[in-house]
Amino acid sequence: MSKRFAMALLALVCAPAIAAETSSIEVRVDDLNLARPAGVAALDRRLSQAARSLCSHLEGRSLPEIRAAGKCRTETLAAVQSRRDARIAMARSLQFAGLFAG
Repeated sequence: MSKRFAMALLALVCAPAIAAETSSIEVRVDDLNLARPAGVAALDRRLSQAARSLCSHLEGRSLPEIRAAGKCRTETLAAVQSRRDARIAMARSLQFAGLFAG
């Protein structure tokens, strides 16, 4: 699989009680070296920013709105955790395999 991989951050966004909303943001990873800690940290920042953007419609000043936005961000990041971890594991495996290649 090539480094030109784009991870789609798909989230079921916590919406007001009336209806649920589904949104997504594409998070670019092809410019990151996920085999290195700095690349993983950059990915985590991007995912966090994407989750904040997806949940921004819930932000407000009241305590229930603040809690709803925080819950939305937490659930959004949890929804992509396994794909994040798999992508990092793949990058590390490819780097490790490269150590033994010709």
